[in-house]
Amino acid sequence: MRKVRNAVIFIAIIALFTGCYSVRRKFVRKKESEEPHPVYVDFKEYPKERPNNLYDNYYLFAEAWMDEIINGLSGSYNYKRQRYAFNEIIRNLKKMDDIFAKEGRDKLKPIYNEIVNLSKKVSPNMTNIDRIFILRRMEAIEMKFSEGFKHSRVSQWIRKN
Repeated sequence: MRKVRNAVIFIAIIALFTGCYSVRRKFVRKKESEEPHPVYVDFKEYPKERPNNLYDNYYLFAEAWMDEIINGLSGSYNYKRQRYAFNEIIRNLKKMDDIFAKEGRDKLKPIYNEIVNLSKKVSPNMTNIDRIFILRRMEAIEMKFSEGFKHSRVSQWIRKN
């Protein structure tokens, strides 16, 4: 038994100090190359999108996010999702505002301000009364927005760039 133990220890010591070259090479750091990798940059000129198409996109996005808020307030969406939906509506209304001429901006401003005020009231500690109030206001705003800002009604307000 003692001979076997001594033989195992002897073999382990020899393996430890002599080692396998491929195993040793695996753990030695390699020098980093000095030359940088080539970078390829392709600059492309994209055509400007027409303001009418942009307006259609922003209108659809804003309306979809309004539906999302209404569904979320009547369902059980969490606070962060509601906050995100309000921020997306505000972002799309700002982009619509950039496309509009002065008359269109004046018509959009009350809706924008009301949505901003409602978004400030959304909190994780909302009572059921607050939630229902915001829900009813959002339904009214969505109806006003859908009726007053269809493309056929606002086409004269869209700036021609």
